[in-house]
Amino acid sequence: MAAIMWVSLAALVVHVVVSWLFVYRLKLDVVGVVATSNFSWWVLVFGLFGYTVCGGCPLTWTGFSIEAFSGLWEFVKLSVASGIMLCLENWYYRILILMTGNLKNVEVAVDALSICMNISGWEMMIPLAFFAGTGVRVANELGAGNGKGAKFATMVSVMTSTVIGLFFWIFITTFHNEIALIFSSSKAVLEAVNKLSVLLAFTVLLNSVQPVLSGKRNIFLLFF
Repeated sequence: MAAIMWVSLAALVVHVVVSWLFVYRLKLDVVGVVATSNFSWWVLVFGLFGYTVCGGCPLTWTGFSIEAFSGLWEFVKLSVASGIMLCLENWYYRILILMTGNLKNVEVAVDALSICMNISGWEMMIPLAFFAGTGVRVANELGAGNGKGAKFATMVSVMTSTVIGLFFWIFITTFHNEIALIFSSSKAVLEAVNKLSVLLAFTVLLNSVQPVLSGKRNIFLLFF
């Protein structure tokens, strides 16, 4: 997990630097934003690949082998199912933005929805971190034949994520009038976000549990 943390930190630093270079210095606007996202993802890929190949996993990585293709079809089926799930989740947000563009006073509506999506996305990083950490623990427990340990780790992860979701639910419902001030000072936008605050609070609460349950489901399917 420490390797994932440091590689992710490196990706964040690269993302900030490249964003500044492409968007502010080279004036590439939207094209620059898309390009910086690609840079960040590839830093993660090559960073973890380099860590593995260069001796970071001496007990599990012994070099390239034909054995890597064993059980490949089962892994492909699991990956396709997971990919479809993630696509539907991401397309859901894109469809919301497209539908919002057809409303009256489009600029305010899109601004308010974007603010809510950003708040939800920030909060979701916490349960995603639990998903990554607990996923490794559950996989290790299942690999060792300890089903009770895997079940306990899953329960702890879900309960912790739920408590964190409840905290942010209370926070959003309490400061629903001020929550958008970190993004905008427009009264119209603040009012629009205020109207969406109840929906945002419940979205954050449910999204605190969903990533963890999805990750555990995929791991159990992979083993069984």
